[in-house]
Amino acid sequence: MRFQLKSRFLHACAWSFLIAGALTVSVSQGQSAQDYLAFGQQALQNRNLSEAIRFFNQAVLLEPANVRALALRAAAKGEYLLWHDAVQDYTEALRLNPNETMALISRGILYIKMGGNCGSHCRF
Repeated sequence: MRFQLKSRFLHACAWSFLIAGALTVSVSQGQSAQDYLAFGQQALQNRNLSEAIRFFNQAVLLEPANVRALALRAAAKGEYLLWHDAVQDYTEALRLNPNETMALISRGILYIKMGGNCGSHCRF
């Protein structure tokens, strides 16, 4: 059990580093936020979470107010157990569109998975 927790922690740290690095990747000319969104959705369907997050990062860089890109990036982060990061994306999506029902429900599910240990992020 102890090894498994340590392994998960190191895995999450490595992914946080990779995701943060993906934010600095330059956007290719000719690709739109919708293109990156489509690429990300395909990667997410194929369970390639790191690639999906990278594409959703690009979509958000191009269109910071793209609620769908934020929500899908949150879903990918949630699948990869980056729950706090996912909650932040869902919260931003809800700030932009308070009527985004799936973001609200998904954020609530993450709060439950986190066992109520979400600190200042807990807003229902």
